[in-house]
Amino acid sequence: STTKTYIANIDTKRRDWTLTMRITRIWEVKYNLTSKTIYSLDMVLLDEQGSQIHALIKKDLIPHFKEVAKEGSVYTISHFSVENNKISHQQVQMTPPSSSILSPH
Repeated sequence: STTKTYIANIDTKRRDWTLTMRITRIWEVKYNLTSKTIYSLDMVLLDEQGSQIHALIKKDLIPHFKEVAKEGSVYTISHFSVENNKISHQQVQMTPPSSSILSPH
């Protein structure tokens, strides 16, 4: 059985986390204002304790997740990395589709 994990408990040391969370906001990040090329698909994730974290799916992986990830829906996410962001908070980093799992809850 999988132990329930919350955003407040994750860190950069492991990759075997499993979170249940809601995507509260999702948006495309482009290289600049005039670019049509998408750099990443960014999200704000919210767990049942009310904690939030910024998550992103890099350009190469967007086709694997874009049709699944919907704003307002609840998902279980597993096998992802957590990185310290340059602005002193953590972010979830989706990894190649063979290891990251995003499934509707």
